[in-house]
Amino acid sequence: MKALLVLSVLFTVTVRAADADPKFADQKKKALEHISAQMTALENTKKCVEGASDHEAIKKCHEQAREERRKFEGQKIDEQIKHLEEKKKALEEKKK
Repeated sequence: MKALLVLSVLFTVTVRAADADPKFADQKKKALEHISAQMTALENTKKCVEGASDHEAIKKCHEQAREERRKFEGQKIDEQIKHLEEKKKALEEKKK
């Protein structure tokens, strides 16, 4: 349900922002890829829990889901670092 809400909000914003930002298509693509990856991770967790036969199995499912979230967080941080490095480089070039 939340995914549908997020997608509908993204669609509304994308229609308005498409003309305003030349980098928009790339940003939109990355956002949709990220959402798809998260949805896949949630589906995998759901399947794992559905197939669990005891509390220990469910616990392992949650541990796997936690690792997936950490991976997403790490990727997001790496992207932020890359963006900041590019911004820093652009600022340094402006100073010259």
